[in-house]
Amino acid sequence: QSRSRENFERRTMSYVVQEAVETAKRTGVLELRGKSALDATRKGFTLSHDDIVTLLNGLPEEIHRLDLSHSAVGDAECSDIAQLISVNTTLAELVLTGTDISAAGIQLIAEALGGNSTLKLLSFRGCKVGSGPAIQSLAASLQTNKGLTTLDIGEMDLDISALTQFRIVLCGANANTTLKDLRLDRPVRGPCMRPMLDDGADDIAGHVCDLFRQNSTLERFSLRKCGLTDTGAAIIADGLSENRGLKHLDLGCNRIGRDGAEALASALTTHASLEGLILDANQIQDEGVVAICSALLEATAPTLKILDVSSNRILGTVAHKTGHLYASGIGFLAQTAQQVPSLTRFKVWGNPAVSGVGQLDHEAAEIVHEVLSGGGVTADVRPYEVDGLWNLAHEG
Repeated sequence: QSRSRENFERRTMSYVVQEAVETAKRTGVLELRGKSALDATRKGFTLSHDDIVTLLNGLPEEIHRLDLSHSAVGDAECSDIAQLISVNTTLAELVLTGTDISAAGIQLIAEALGGNSTLKLLSFRGCKVGSGPAIQSLAASLQTNKGLTTLDIGEMDLDISALTQFRIVLCGANANTTLKDLRLDRPVRGPCMRPMLDDGADDIAGHVCDLFRQNSTLERFSLRKCGLTDTGAAIIADGLSENRGLKHLDLGCNRIGRDGAEALASALTTHASLEGLILDANQIQDEGVVAICSALLEATAPTLKILDVSSNRILGTVAHKTGHLYASGIGFLAQTAQQVPSLTRFKVWGNPAVSGVGQLDHEAAEIVHEVLSGGGVTADVRPYEVDGLWNLAHEG
């Protein structure tokens, strides 16, 4: 019976592989993301080494995207992937998120990447590689690679030395100028929702500050889940104030409070290109929101389009009535979006003022309703009225 089951699984997976290859021939896209790629009737099946080799050997000449996230891809398959990168001139996106690749596999791909000019996106997110020669090779490949624009190396258990390598490659006279999007979420080994030592987070912030000061071509940067506090946010803000190229900054899921938000707000008054600021799952509270909004109102030519302050302990009128500040954070943000032409979207869900039992800021909800009804501004909430009181529902 077990042998029959095994044979059935092999025939099923063979069909899945063949179907994926045929789809790739028609569309130029092959996406087979581990178990999530299989329907309910094939739950529990996964790709084997032979399946992956069959996939790679069966790829059409014109393949634009290859996504094998969370599959059994390991170092053994990386030689084939490296060969694909070396000879294929159409592959633009390679996603290996959450695979079993280790340092040896990264090394093989990095060596092939140096001479490649067509690959635009590369993701190793969640591959537990750590730091060492492989990561150094990956960073070094960016010195000769002139095609890659997006690199995701978040949650790879890197250390400060790895961050230093990428900072060096992206700064200086011979810096890489083609990379536009760098994602370094949780760059140092540690529980993702518990901060590391503050000194470690501050060291990370120092490297990011230097990167922002010396690099003017990077447009998007993500540094989530690394334990940044107000001190780290202030250090990053110093570099941001001198930067003229960054358009999107994601510092979500850290420990940034009101003081850190005020430091970032100060940088916004001088930064001339930032379009997206993501601060979800921090602790900036009403005071932090008011500081950021005040900076946008004071800026000569604000460029910010998206502000995400969801899940930041914003209390709204509850905080206002305690005398800690002069305005409800939610209401003030909505009014700012109405007055600042560039700000067209904000996110506030997950705050007590919006979704907390017994703490709803009905006055702010009404302001949000008025602003959204005017058009030109969108949010992650939808206003609705019950018994004369305005409330907000989540709307993705």
